[in-house]
This record gives sequence, structure tokens and C-alpha cells, in this order.
Amino acid sequence: MSVTLKDVEELFASRLQLEPLAARLAAETGGCDIARLEHFEEMCRNHPSQDIGDQIDYVLGGNRGFHMTITAGAGNGQLCTALTRSKARWAASCRSALATPARGPTLRAATWN
Repeated sequence: MSVTLKDVEELFASRLQLEPLAARLAAETGGCDIARLEHFEEMCRNHPSQDIGDQIDYVLGGNRGFHMTITAGAGNGQLCTALTRSKARWAASCRSALATPARGPTLRAATWN
């Protein structure tokens, strides 16, 4: 998958608009499972493998789970669909960009955006 700078900028711009809306709606409805959020946050901070490929998959999975738990808690199906697609594209971009050991130290910073 070839990702351009424009693709990344557009992904960030759309997420910047949609994720705060999802968080606000989830907070208003109280629809988030806090234990699940804590579990996914822990996944992002502590990955058990030394293999960079496994680390990428583990951290991206935790990041996606964290954000999608909030999105699901918003209770808006269309918003959830839009963010699911955006997160899938973002994860694919991260995997592509971070697939080499030389980029490993930037993994945590890149996935928290």
C-alpha cells in the first residue's frame, strides 16, 4: 500500500473532527466500558514481544480497540462506521511506515495520534 503525505494529512483531519465528537457523545451517554478502555491502554503501553512486527500489531490493536470502544460508546452507528474505516486505513499506513526495526523507537508516538 502506497500512502502519500496528502493521505496522512486527510486521515488526521478527518479523525480530528470525528474522534472528539465520538468522545463527547460517549461521555454524555456514559456508554464506554471503562475496564475495556484500561485494557486497551495497557496494550498500547506494554507489548510483550521483542519482535518489531509483533509490537506493531499489538500496539495498533490496542490503539484501535481503545478508540473503537469510545466510538461504540457514542451510540451513533454512522459515526462508528466512518471511524472504523478511518482507523483501518490509519493502521495500514502505520504498519507500512513502521515495518522496519530502524523505525521501532517511533512506534509509540506514531500510534498515539
